[in-house]
Amino acid sequence: MSLSAEVDEHKPVRNSPLATPHNEPATAFDADHLADGSDEMLRPAADKLGQSQLKQAQQAESPSSTHSSPRLPTSSPGASVEPTVEPKLQSTTSLLPPGRLFYIGTWRRSPFDPSVFPQTLNGGRGTAALSDIDAEGVLWAVVPSEAVPTGFVLRCEEAGDECWLSDDLSMVTRESEAALWRYVPEAPFRGLPGDVSIRIVHHKSNMLLCSNETSGMVSLMTEDQANHRNPTGEFVTNVAWELHMDEAGQGDDEWLGKYIQV
Repeated sequence: MSLSAEVDEHKPVRNSPLATPHNEPATAFDADHLADGSDEMLRPAADKLGQSQLKQAQQAESPSSTHSSPRLPTSSPGASVEPTVEPKLQSTTSLLPPGRLFYIGTWRRSPFDPSVFPQTLNGGRGTAALSDIDAEGVLWAVVPSEAVPTGFVLRCEEAGDECWLSDDLSMVTRESEAALWRYVPEAPFRGLPGDVSIRIVHHKSNMLLCSNETSGMVSLMTEDQANHRNPTGEFVTNVAWELHMDEAGQGDDEWLGKYIQV
């Protein structure tokens, strides 16, 4: 589951006639030439010209000037904004090697229940849901997107023909109908070697793929919706996932035992 703008600065230039003090109107005429009393008829014209230039300088410094600095673009509350860190992230291919299968386990921030087996994303039931990590339908291929560097689609390896996770979280038969997701890094949860913790973001809506271990449901939510707490102040919904690569020949008891401990 950043914005910038170039700002023009308009500062008076000290050596320019526009930067002269207000009690010394700028003029195109030589001051010494006027002071000797000659060309008195030219003085009104000089004064008029100086006042005109001073007025232009004041308008240039006015906030209403057409050359005022542009404002930074803003967005309304709740508007979808691309994460500013995304251009600096690894590509999906670098983070999650293609051709490998992953368990997409919950990154649990809800209360720990030692009686519940580790929960993971399951696509073998026609729609996305949670199940125990040893159930059928829990192995996923992360297929990189060519359009978005951090994007991908999800294919459930054990789901038969309806193996692609779609926008409404149902499983569909064609890759062209699959939802486009992108990842945002998350701090490690269990942190076993090779584990990758991420938030899975729905690319179209910018909503998070979330899970509820109490109900077993998987849903799309805004972060505000997902941050709802129960009466005791605990989170109800998980907003992140921890992907564990399926290694051929790995001892199930060894890594599953570590998952059960957390």
